[in-house]
Amino acid sequence: MRRVRNWNVILADWAQAQIGLAFAWGETDCGTLVRNGLELVFGQPVLEGVPAYSSEAEAALAMQELGSAGAYFESLGLELVDAPRGRSSDIVVRRGRDDNIPRLGLLVSPTAVLTSDPVSGPHAISHLELRKRVRFYRL
Repeated sequence: MRRVRNWNVILADWAQAQIGLAFAWGETDCGTLVRNGLELVFGQPVLEGVPAYSSEAEAALAMQELGSAGAYFESLGLELVDAPRGRSSDIVVRRGRDDNIPRLGLLVSPTAVLTSDPVSGPHAISHLELRKRVRFYRL
């Protein structure tokens, strides 16, 4: 799939604009940020088939319908890559606070991951803060 022209600048600018927004399921949660960010990079929807949700319970149900995050991404043809080799626009999958909803993020630069949670809302973390049990998926 082809990326749009200047995708890295578009992605970085968009990610910066998300930081500090209020958290809302289906709008600024980690999964929605990943989906929206990838749509900017590729100029079209990429993560098809994710049911709409507007609450934590609905998000958990949507994940249950999709199976594990890894299985879903692999079913779309995304490649599992070594964590040290992550690059901008890779999806980051981390364990969630429970088994129902993983913590997702999007590498928006070689060293920064855009993610979100109900406490902090959309925010960036350093790639150095990622723990060993992290997986990167690439389109």
